[in-house]
Amino acid sequence: MKKRTLASSCAAVALALTVDTLLRDRGAFDERLINTVQRLDLPYLEPLLRAINRVTSSPWAIAVWVFVLATLSLSRQWLAVTAVLFVPVGVG
Repeated sequence: MKKRTLASSCAAVALALTVDTLLRDRGAFDERLINTVQRLDLPYLEPLLRAINRVTSSPWAIAVWVFVLATLSLSRQWLAVTAVLFVPVGVG
């Protein structure tokens, strides 16, 4: 029962934030936050971002998607499998 309550709470927060984003213009706080995050220069950030870029490029993204789908199927996590199945629909 706790997982269902947590999932419902997360869904409600996501819905509220989505509605808030759709109804309000971008504020000054958002721009300051974006600029602050963009100024971050952490060690090994460049290789990490390069690796993420490589994995999310078209051929690798498909391979990772198949790997995640197979792993979740083998572990019999059917709700997660259903969600992963719809990823190409949302992206495409």
